[in-house]
Amino acid sequence: MLTGLFKTGTLSCCMMLLCVSLYAQNLQGVWKGWTAAESQGWFYGTGSYIMEIKNAGNGKYKATAWFYETPQLYGEVTVTGLRNDSAGKYRFQELKFNRLTIPKNYSARLATMQLSLFDIDGEMVLQGPMISYSKYTGKIRTKRTVRLSKLSELEIAALRIPGSNQLFSGRDTTAADIPVVAAIGPKAPEAVKPVRPPVATPLPKPATTPPPIAIMPDTARTPALPPRENRIQGSYEIREPGIDITLYDYGTIDHDTITVFFNGVKVADRQELTASPLRMHLLADPGREYQELLLHANNLGDIPPNTAKMIIMTSDKRYELKVTSSETENAMIRFHYLPQNANKK
Repeated sequence: MLTGLFKTGTLSCCMMLLCVSLYAQNLQGVWKGWTAAESQGWFYGTGSYIMEIKNAGNGKYKATAWFYETPQLYGEVTVTGLRNDSAGKYRFQELKFNRLTIPKNYSARLATMQLSLFDIDGEMVLQGPMISYSKYTGKIRTKRTVRLSKLSELEIAALRIPGSNQLFSGRDTTAADIPVVAAIGPKAPEAVKPVRPPVATPLPKPATTPPPIAIMPDTARTPALPPRENRIQGSYEIREPGIDITLYDYGTIDHDTITVFFNGVKVADRQELTASPLRMHLLADPGREYQELLLHANNLGDIPPNTAKMIIMTSDKRYELKVTSSETENAMIRFHYLPQNANKK
């Protein structure tokens, strides 16, 4: 019994030391990820987010962030950070817009982030709520979730600033304190950063490390994965842009994990397939005749290959199929987009 107590105590101490070590990690570096708004249990992708964090000492941080919502809505903000030792979190506050491109009749609101640091299979992740408050009442106006991954030197070298498409390493830093607002309409009584819901992933289940939210409606594509052959396993015509995808593990639940791309953009990152649905709401790109959905196997599960049951719902059709991916082949589903209004000319 004493031996058991000793082992338990040793394990508890190791876990505490691990948590303290993780919390004490240096945040300095470049972090990239996505923001997502929650509505009725769904997380809707709204844009990409990059933050360069610099250590200011004594648990304080200075940062610059770049956000991208649409080709007409993106910008750069100054951010300050503070480590909250009692809560084991990091509080980052957007202070001001340095640069802002915004459509007429829109406005933008600064946000506060309460982030936790996680190590997910060797990937350093900052994740937590991103909240904007009313300047007049102090009430919450918008609430989103932000997830940022720390980039390597190679990833930073290839990184481009959203909107301007300028290389991060060669960006202009001389105008960081000069606000520049382009294409802005009449001043609104209160700034609001709009939420645009093109893509949905399911609400993450409670866990010690949260499942990643991986929505990236950015002009920059996801870094290339190991080369694999793309095998078409289904081809369908669609008349409306909306496509609802539901994925389950096929047959025995054997811990298959996948990453999903739609038209080259990552929409689900290392999600484990289970008996519970993994849902995605996709919107066809009006500039593409053929839309491509790609399933990349992160593992083969306990019973190779990686298999999934897929249900596709379009505006007027329902399809159900089994898709298979492996370490040499990605599963591809192709949609031929024929808009109804295309024939009304």
